[in-house]
Amino acid sequence: MIIKSVNESVRKYTDTVEIIAKEFEKSLNNKALFMYKLSILKVLILPTSTNNIPTSGLCKKSGDNLSILIFVNENDPIDYIEFIIAHEFAHLLFKKMTDLLNVTGVVSDNSTELTSIIRIAKGGKEYGRELEEQLADILAIFILKKRGIAFSEKLRDDLNKSKTKREFVISFTDVFGKNIFECEKIDEFVLKSNTSVFLVSNSFWYCAVTFALPQVIAVYNKAMGRNSWKTFCDALDKSEFIKLEKQKEKFDKVA
Repeated sequence: MIIKSVNESVRKYTDTVEIIAKEFEKSLNNKALFMYKLSILKVLILPTSTNNIPTSGLCKKSGDNLSILIFVNENDPIDYIEFIIAHEFAHLLFKKMTDLLNVTGVVSDNSTELTSIIRIAKGGKEYGRELEEQLADILAIFILKKRGIAFSEKLRDDLNKSKTKREFVISFTDVFGKNIFECEKIDEFVLKSNTSVFLVSNSFWYCAVTFALPQVIAVYNKAMGRNSWKTFCDALDKSEFIKLEKQKEKFDKVA
């Protein structure tokens, strides 16, 4: 990983980036792909253009190049800045590196993977972007909690803006196993007593970070009907919580 800062004022956040990256590494069992991404990743740290703009970030892929841009407002609390960095590293975790993963026909709508979470349906329409945003927030919280970071008022206020949607996503992923905040690792698995069999703690999170989410989607569509996963993601995009709760209640009964 190459980390650059445009001036001395934001150079001190180089260590913060390295700490967050290391925490993600420690939080994965299946870390080979993530480590490869780190090996080619370029991180650029810049100050925000004015003090009125909060810290923000962007993770992007261009060809075989991966980069993260962090725009730091030094007036922001350090936990807020760490959260933004962790959020972008969560997006990095979901980034697809090869078209070999771009398999059609696995999901009933013949969609393809843009990332591990976001899909492109036949006709070119994306779905799952809001789901990935919420998952990235959840993983950023997971990483900060693992580090024992106390949340500032600014970070709590910012998280409260999407609290309803995030808590719904957490409750939905809980259907697939152990709550993420009770896990030691994102893709946690444990050895079954007196056997050589490994049991995945939460199949959703395991599949999300190992590019096996089509398995989850297939289970969901089988239980809920053809193309139900796309309907679920579209409802999340539109914050249609009544529809989402009904879908989750139905899935709870048949899962």
